[in-house]
Amino acid sequence: MRRSSRPTPSTASSLGTCSATPPSGLCYHICYFDFVGQVGLKSRDFVDLWHRALAAATASFIHLAGPGRFYFTGHNAHWIELPTLRAHLESMVKMTPLQSFSLEVLPPDDETALLGAGVSALRAL
Repeated sequence: MRRSSRPTPSTASSLGTCSATPPSGLCYHICYFDFVGQVGLKSRDFVDLWHRALAAATASFIHLAGPGRFYFTGHNAHWIELPTLRAHLESMVKMTPLQSFSLEVLPPDDETALLGAGVSALRAL
């Protein structure tokens, strides 16, 4: 039986300090980003897989709605490595007219969330 390499709450704190530890003290996926260099290749694979999943969702939207500006915000947005994300997106979006997209990471705040909700509501009408 293969053991999971995911840290338990007790081992997560022993790995080091996580810059985004939730109040409960549990830190699972966020710590992987902090310790990519220390933990090794498995963590780098996780970061790559996370960016690939984000790129797949973005590429699907590009294929459906066309290119444009894509803003990433929220609790884990500061972990996004834009060059990695762009490399995955360029491998998924091959048509030249669709490759005129831009990516930007915004700091999370309530105003951005409210504006995003308003824009989504208007598009739904």
